[in-house]
Amino acid sequence: MLGPPPGRRPGAGRALAPLALLATVVLSIPAASATAAAARPGRGSATWPQFHDTADHNGYNDAEHILTTATVSGLGLAWQATTGGAITSSPTVVNGIVYISSYDKKVYAFDSGTGVKLWSFATGASIRASTPVVSGGVVYVGSDDDKVYALDAGTGVRLWSYPTGGFIRSAPTVVNGVVYVGSKDGFVYALDADTGRLIWGTDMVGSVEASPAVVNGIVYVASVNYVTLLGTVAALTASTGNVIWSQTVPSFVRSAPTVGNGLVYFGSDAGVVYALDAATGALAWSTITPGIGTTYARSSPALANGLLYMTIAEYFPLSNGYEYAFNALTGRIVWSAAMIDYATSSPAVAGGVVYAASFDWRLYAFDASTGDVLWKYVNDRGMNSSPAVVNGYVYVADLDGNLLAFTLT
Repeated sequence: MLGPPPGRRPGAGRALAPLALLATVVLSIPAASATAAAARPGRGSATWPQFHDTADHNGYNDAEHILTTATVSGLGLAWQATTGGAITSSPTVVNGIVYISSYDKKVYAFDSGTGVKLWSFATGASIRASTPVVSGGVVYVGSDDDKVYALDAGTGVRLWSYPTGGFIRSAPTVVNGVVYVGSKDGFVYALDADTGRLIWGTDMVGSVEASPAVVNGIVYVASVNYVTLLGTVAALTASTGNVIWSQTVPSFVRSAPTVGNGLVYFGSDAGVVYALDAATGALAWSTITPGIGTTYARSSPALANGLLYMTIAEYFPLSNGYEYAFNALTGRIVWSAAMIDYATSSPAVAGGVVYAASFDWRLYAFDASTGDVLWKYVNDRGMNSSPAVVNGYVYVADLDGNLLAFTLT
């Protein structure tokens, strides 16, 4: 089922109706003061500043020339640093520092070359999936204490925090001095990056657990409605939060949208990968991933060189993982590669290589064109983190609370 939920009338002249219950409101929750300016990170530098690298969530570092299909087999473990809890967030890398958040309530900063701990900051609850974003010398992250935090990137000192009405599993996205983040209270928030002041909040009528993508003045966001058991992907005006279009699918959407080629890509808990027209929300294509049993498409897609990459999990009656490559314009499956166990790690692409982790304790490097396994590392614990690939290093975290760094040896 695609289209507006039953009982909601399509708008005149539109292919799809905006979700009628979505509402933009000004929430009367106070914000603290701040002293930070947000930069606009761009592709093509030796950084990985936010979830899936850039605000469009393409997960593709085209500036990486050290690790390639020819060299990746020489990867080895460079260092390992430990936190006090499991890690299901993903590392970000800026100015020689790796940032990660942990179930132990803390945000950490480590030296990217040595793994030496530089600082940590404790929030009021576990940080389960909110990946830190670094912009303009400030780290932004959400916590299960319902707050969004802004921390000095060099020292970890808190600059401001903003209380929402629910757990924050969404990774923030920072564009043009605005922090966009979702909460399990059902709202997408736009906060001033300098002060934490609320600019707008839009009620998505469902839990917002994935990171918003922001492209060309539009915020693309996914939500999960635990009452209707449906998922929604919507496009909002970045300056006001007004709904441009919304599209409902017959399963939960925990996949963060990826935007490129004029399309919005995401997966659903029914194992379906979708591409919607970014301007109208009209369906461009959908592909059901084959499996023996029930499949999840919970990872966030990566987009590079005409192909869309996604990690797919099969959890019943078997527990399997697969990496898929799709033609980004048609949805045709180009290749798939099997992992040994369940996998929901969002893939990263650099130097012609696709990197993805799995609960089978392995970090994989696949040839981006063929799906051949070029390298793998066997860890002593499963991994759900999305890798970051920067300047000849691959960073990823595991469920034992370890941050691992690999480079050529």
